[in-house]
Amino acid sequence: MLAHIVADPRAWLGVVLAMLAFCFCSSAVYLANDLWDLALDRRHLSKQRRPLASGDLSLILAIGFIPLLGLIGLSLAALVAWEVLWLLVLYLVLTSAYSTKLKEVPPVDILVLAGLYSVRILAGGPAAGVVMSFGLLIFSAFFFLSLAFLKSYNELKTLAGVDSAGRGYRQGD
Repeated sequence: MLAHIVADPRAWLGVVLAMLAFCFCSSAVYLANDLWDLALDRRHLSKQRRPLASGDLSLILAIGFIPLLGLIGLSLAALVAWEVLWLLVLYLVLTSAYSTKLKEVPPVDILVLAGLYSVRILAGGPAAGVVMSFGLLIFSAFFFLSLAFLKSYNELKTLAGVDSAGRGYRQGD
């Protein structure tokens, strides 16, 4: 919309396909993360209600969905543009690193979260066939950094003396 090509159906198709690609791949990574953190999530006040932690989704089904969702997402990204595909691969690598280790390293966890949000914005340019404005990238980076700080603050606030559930934070942080 900011590129003033709202009436261009090809731009919309590219953006919608890229959005779906990121949705499928992020769903695959969220499932993998929930498998990775299953024991911690079962003890967490709110995360214990997630489908895997609560037992509403079987482990076998979740394991089967991870590669399926990832392949669908990568295929959709490849249909849009090679830049979108590479940004999605970067997103998958960063998200996997975040899920397995980086979320335990403050404040790297906050910077990676903000970066993950920004990668989605970066993919929108080639998906729509436009060059991204530097101003939009700077604004979104700071906006997403603020959101990541807010997410971490909220998580720490809810700890109230409880184990940080796989995070590198202490209650005093």
